[in-house]
Amino acid sequence: MIDFEDYRESIERGPAKYFHGRHQELKAFKGLLHETSQKGIGSSLLIQGPPGVGKTALIEEHKKEASLQGWQVVDLTIPSLYDPKELFRRLTKNQKAHDVQTTFGVDLKIFNVGFVPKHIEETPYLNEAIIRSQPTCLVLDEAQTLELILSENHRDKVADFFRTYHNVLSEKGFVFLFGGLSTTKDVLRQFGISRFNTNCIHYLEPIERDAERSIIDDWLTKEIKTPSDTTSWIDQITQRTDRWPRHIQSYSNAICDFLEPKESLTHHTLKQVLAYGDDLKLQYYEQRCDGISYQNRQLITSAMESLPPCFDQEDFISCLSKRLSKEDARMLYETILSKGIIHIDQRGISSVPIPSFRSFLIEEYGQEDPKTPPFSSGLALE
Repeated sequence: MIDFEDYRESIERGPAKYFHGRHQELKAFKGLLHETSQKGIGSSLLIQGPPGVGKTALIEEHKKEASLQGWQVVDLTIPSLYDPKELFRRLTKNQKAHDVQTTFGVDLKIFNVGFVPKHIEETPYLNEAIIRSQPTCLVLDEAQTLELILSENHRDKVADFFRTYHNVLSEKGFVFLFGGLSTTKDVLRQFGISRFNTNCIHYLEPIERDAERSIIDDWLTKEIKTPSDTTSWIDQITQRTDRWPRHIQSYSNAICDFLEPKESLTHHTLKQVLAYGDDLKLQYYEQRCDGISYQNRQLITSAMESLPPCFDQEDFISCLSKRLSKEDARMLYETILSKGIIHIDQRGISSVPIPSFRSFLIEEYGQEDPKTPPFSSGLALE
């Protein structure tokens, strides 16, 4: 088990400067905000998908929409789920002074001055009162990391948190917005969130082709302000991006690194952009494999080569079990699942979510190097 305190995400994440696509998801979230505020109820929305598919960028768009509609938007951390003081700070971070009334009938004026009531632990409904005072969207990205909480005491407190706020009655409206890998739904179930309403789970796939082209065009015409026609460049770049937002960002970074403002587009510069973007894409694939030994990377790739691109989890574990114990094989599978190397879709089918990532693994690790020692019987994580 990975220690929660040691968990770090080294891949670039965050809002997209130029956002296109995801029309159905955006429409569904607007409808959810309207429904919950009109009915005075609470609800949850889960965005699941492999790393780099654009979960965080979509969450940022949802946060913008909620703010535009007058909602209080609060980014949660894992500690804020079990530490009332940390939650209080986050709830009041960007608020102006306002009045709330606790369950005890005590009127409080909350100011954005870092003030935390002295006995907040003995006032368990204070945070709930703040949430009830205005429509609230609580956001927890990378929610699958809840599984990394080792303390039973913390796990109990987090479960209590979800029980309290998932069922909160608010005349103003309340929404939990979760983002995470394909294991997130099962992890949330461990903490008491087991059901989602219709249209409240979004399984993200690569973006639409038109959206991909629009994003690249924006970087060329709005960021660089090139006077040239962008069609040829977009054609060349989209042959390498798999409609994958993380790859689109890599080539967009290359555009900014090799082009000056208002520069014309040339074949020579295009070659530089493509080469640098290719390098960033390979670096991303290597980062996804961090912490897995070379031998186990070979073993994983061997299992992939023996199965079709889409496969059942147990078939993959059986392939790993030819060289590892059943227990170690399952642990290795869970490791690559948690790293997003393998993704499970809503049908329960596993795959390497990016075709070029699968090709990279086969090319890089598909042939056993006779100079390397034989596979160990354990996990050999670095």
